[in-house]
Amino acid sequence: MKPYDYETQTQKYEFISRQHGGYYRHDFTDHAYLYNLYFPPDAVFTGFKNRIRDIVLNYPVAQDALAGLIGKLISQPAERIVVGNGAAELIKIVSGQISRKLIVPVPSFNEYANAGPSGRAIEFALEFPSFSLDVDKFAAEAIIIEADVAVVVTPNNPTSMLVPMSDLIHLAQKLANYDCMLIVDESFMDFVQNPNRTTLEHEIERYPNMAIFKSMSKAYGICGLRIGYMLTANSAFAEAVRKGVHIW
Repeated sequence: MKPYDYETQTQKYEFISRQHGGYYRHDFTDHAYLYNLYFPPDAVFTGFKNRIRDIVLNYPVAQDALAGLIGKLISQPAERIVVGNGAAELIKIVSGQISRKLIVPVPSFNEYANAGPSGRAIEFALEFPSFSLDVDKFAAEAIIIEADVAVVVTPNNPTSMLVPMSDLIHLAQKLANYDCMLIVDESFMDFVQNPNRTTLEHEIERYPNMAIFKSMSKAYGICGLRIGYMLTANSAFAEAVRKGVHIW
């Protein structure tokens, strides 16, 4: 979409500061815009073009089929996977419908705090200047406020800090004693060195109070297609989230 015609710089600033998504491309570098310059490859767009009639005329593929496809991609059984219209839909279900009280470190992806009713999301301030997460302090605060969901985004957006796997396992073990689910958002995990050594996907079976959220928009460059998923070995939690997902 061509740039909007602004009459003044003030008008330009006000328009852009209110913008969230959309097809506009502005005449400056937007460091907050999550856009993959390398994916998807041209063959994907050619495939869409050749099937555009089917794509427009038919309803989307159902939840179970999508879960099966993602399961093959990440080598996990489909019953552990819940697919959403982007990870944002899953975040809204957990924050707004399932959790009684959620705790999340800040600064971080603010949708976790914004998606729930007022007063049910508690922000845990990361210490400047490192913005590293002290998991023992975080766990202690979660226990004090009686949180039933704790969220950690790793690598974090916007700090880029990666929480060590051993710290997250330690955190999950501490929270398990207080019936608190740990959600680990790994949406940016594919951008770290050796992601297979830092993801918790391989550990999920050992920790039933853990769930992994992942947006496919970033690594695969498909923001407009809206695909994200949750992975958990906790069948009750998976079913609770699955019930909140729209049929299409």
